[in-house]
Order: sequence, then structure tokens, then C-alpha cells
Amino acid sequence: MKRLTRSAEETRAFAAELARGLKPGAVLLLVGEFGSGKTTFVQGLAEGLAVPDLRVVCSPTYIMMNVYRGGRLPIFHMDATRFDDPREVFGLGWEEADKGVTVVEWGEKVEGVVGPAGMRIEFEVAGEDLREIKTSDAR
Repeated sequence: MKRLTRSAEETRAFAAELARGLKPGAVLLLVGEFGSGKTTFVQGLAEGLAVPDLRVVCSPTYIMMNVYRGGRLPIFHMDATRFDDPREVFGLGWEEADKGVTVVEWGEKVEGVVGPAGMRIEFEVAGEDLREIKTSDAR
């Protein structure tokens, strides 16, 4: 599926819509360049899953994983940018993945090790505020 969003608000709204159908154990691999909307998308997921304090939703680049609790499902928000080995994802709390939604920014770095149980979401900058978002099954 493809979706064109024209603002950060539309990107968050699309993610909130997607979140309504997520079940425990969902894995979302986010793929796209810096500034393409990955963290904005996670903010929308958190909103759609009724995380009570959306101010805490931010990029986990330097700490590698944030956990957002209190909503319908917990979100395990990881960043694989600095992984040297894709199996490093398993040292970040992957054992809890079946209890909530796991979201991995730079998901292409772990695609081969997390299995086909998830969704690949690609972000492409199509203009100053335009984003093309493509969803497909993870490879």
C-alpha cells in the first residue's frame, strides 16, 4: 500500500490509523533516510495506541531503545543505526516483543534476522513536506 502525506500531522494520522489494527507481537521495520518521517510516524503510532504522554516519544538514536507504556499496547521503539551486527536487536528487550509493538528505525539493518512476522514501512521524501510511505510485508 502507498500513502502520500502532505505534513507531519498527516503522517501521524496515517500511523494512528494503522495502529488501531496492531496486535501484540507486531513488528514494524521503518526504512528511510534521516528526516523522512520515521520518528514522526512513531509519534502517530503512540497516539493511535493511546500512549498517555506523547511528549516522551522521541528518536532512540543514542540510547537505542525507548519503551512507551500505558496505552493499549506497549511500544518498544528501537534504532538500529549504530548496530554493527543485526543480531544486536535481540539484546535490547526483544524477548518482550510478543507483549507489544516493536518498531525498529533503520529496520533494513535487522530485516534478515527478525523473520517475516512484520511489516516493512518505507519513507521517501517527495518534497519539502511531502512523504511517500509504502507498506509491505517484511522480507
